Amino acid sequence: MMIKIFSIADLITAAIILLLHYSILPWNIGIAAAFYLAIKWFLFRGDIASMIDFFVGVYIILLMFGFHSFLSYIFAVYLIQKGVFGLISFN
Repeated sequence: MMIKIFSIADLITAAIILLLHYSILPWNIGIAAAFYLAIKWFLFRGDIASMIDFFVGVYIILLMFGFHSFLSYIFAVYLIQKGVFGLISFN
């Protein structure tokens, strides 16, 4: 059950990244997404995917300060594939 919750949260975070990239969402939603990824990184510290989650969280904070680059798309695709695979692999 927790894997499905994390997978849905990853999909929502990917949408938040794209919406922050185009300055559609306010910054406080970005803080919540970055905080979620930091918590997930802390919970699963030894995993390489958790390290990438940490860097995505840092990138979300940079997005809120106006740093926009192609990395938004790469990180969004990463979180989408992680969320989709999490939803379909654990029935």
